[in-house]
Amino acid sequence: MTNNEHQGVGQKSLLASIFAFTIPLVLTNALQLVYNAADMIIMGWSNGDEAVAAIGATTALINLILNVFIGLSVGVSVCVGKDIGAKQDEHVSKEVHTSAALGVLCGIFVGAFGMIMAEPLLKMIETPTDILPSAVLYVRIFFWGAPASLLYNFLSAALRANGNTKTPFYILTISGAANVILNIIFVFFLKMGVAGVAIATVLSQYLSAVLVVLYMSRDDGLLRLERKKIRFTADKAKSIVREGLPSGIQGAVFSLSAMIIQSAFNSFDSVAIIAGNTAGGSIDTFAYICFNAFQTTVTIFVAQSRGAQDLGRIKRSFKLCFWSATLVAVVAGNIIFLFGEWLLGIYLPGENEAIQYGMIRLAILCIPYFFLAMMDVTAGALRGLGRTLSPTVIAIIGSCGLRILWIRTVFVHYHSLEVL
Repeated sequence: MTNNEHQGVGQKSLLASIFAFTIPLVLTNALQLVYNAADMIIMGWSNGDEAVAAIGATTALINLILNVFIGLSVGVSVCVGKDIGAKQDEHVSKEVHTSAALGVLCGIFVGAFGMIMAEPLLKMIETPTDILPSAVLYVRIFFWGAPASLLYNFLSAALRANGNTKTPFYILTISGAANVILNIIFVFFLKMGVAGVAIATVLSQYLSAVLVVLYMSRDDGLLRLERKKIRFTADKAKSIVREGLPSGIQGAVFSLSAMIIQSAFNSFDSVAIIAGNTAGGSIDTFAYICFNAFQTTVTIFVAQSRGAQDLGRIKRSFKLCFWSATLVAVVAGNIIFLFGEWLLGIYLPGENEAIQYGMIRLAILCIPYFFLAMMDVTAGALRGLGRTLSPTVIAIIGSCGLRILWIRTVFVHYHSLEVL
């Protein structure tokens, strides 16, 4: 896309612009899920449901540690989008270079913390002893990739704020394909097991970071990245943190509640339940990303319109994203449920008990997913307007607080997978 195309809707209708922006974003998120799913599928084929359970037991913990900082990428999108809309080119350049520095620094901190705290945190959520060593090993290797992961997330957020969702898609296509190839080599040929999957993930993360840096270093527009300019600009770093931190806190609290849920799954002391839930969670996330992409879209469209002081475009962007996301959620959720057993069989070949547990999750979660679509798009619009605190507080009280209360009360008395 050219800079002119990035900076406005121009001749195209707003709905066409929204879908032109959202579809590559959905494909990018779907590719990321495919590559993450490949980790579990390859391990399921080679090592059975215990290996799938070991990787699945780490998901909530990894998200808890990463999400605070990945949430800051929302701040990058909002700040860059707003200044593009206001045509503040110098501010955009400072935000891009501050984002690069912030991503690397946060990644180093997160990586060190994750490696040190892996074992005590996995024990805290009562990870079964038979899969604990593999889970600890996976987490410790995974966090070597944190600097690359956060650098990629921050810079790709800037690209999306400028209307460019295709480049992150192309980069992830390349790095994800490399991840799958490395998985096959490390697991099937070198017999490295969980360690091989983790190493493949880390190498693909660094490949993503290198590719996005190379692309932006050669950009001739607003987002050109120059090594000598990569530094913290205090006011820009403050703005990014102010806009993004509430989203990061929300993501961390969601992950904390997910850790409590994971601990509740572990209380069943059944590898089949943990494996079924892990596979089901991977599958239902495909439905989630189909409509959640509209949250990113509405945030950036509203932020750009806010910078341009175009109230009418803000309202139209919100309405179109809201109803589009709701419709997509209804369709995607029902399709995932209808094909659930076949999809679970890809992850867990021959593991019929685990597949049935996975179907319980899909039946209860996927069909009413449209409620989550409504919440996400509304929260995204508020963040684009700079009102980041209110959607965070509402989500923490509702989606997170209620889940924790339910587990600590109802689930304690009615200890079943359906209740959980």
